Amino acid sequence: MRRVRVTLACVILAAASLLALSGRWPWRRLEVAAAPRQAPSIIRETRDTLRSGETLADVFGRQGMGNAGLVGLFEKAGLDLRRLRSGLVIQFRRPDTLTSPNEVSIRTTPEERLAARLDAGAWTAERRPVAWHSQVLRVDGPIDNSLYEALDARIADSVLDSE
Repeated sequence: MRRVRVTLACVILAAASLLALSGRWPWRRLEVAAAPRQAPSIIRETRDTLRSGETLADVFGRQGMGNAGLVGLFEKAGLDLRRLRSGLVIQFRRPDTLTSPNEVSIRTTPEERLAARLDAGAWTAERRPVAWHSQVLRVDGPIDNSLYEALDARIADSVLDSE
């Protein structure tokens, strides 16, 4: 009896497979339109540093942005241009499809970042909190020169975030 059931099940599965493959299935097939495949856009991220005697407009010009009106936008968003110091790191992001950046980010305080984004031909700026998380890390070893150099030699770069 068990053998008959197994044989009958195999016959039913074979018949269903043949009907499905031949397109003569009793139910109407649903047409699924294949979405066009887009190659994933690669985002290029660069960082530039404000040098001594430079203005923010100089850095934007060096990144190929020209006069995009970003200096005024950042100033309206709360960036005090008189307090900018050399060494300030400015982050630029652009997809491969664009020739100039469409996102600019400046860390204004340890807890906050000011970001501007180009959407539909217009720049908008917003303040974004910097997400900090603490992690206990134990490092041991000799201090030959200075504490900074000893820690730099012992802690892998992958452990510390570059932000």
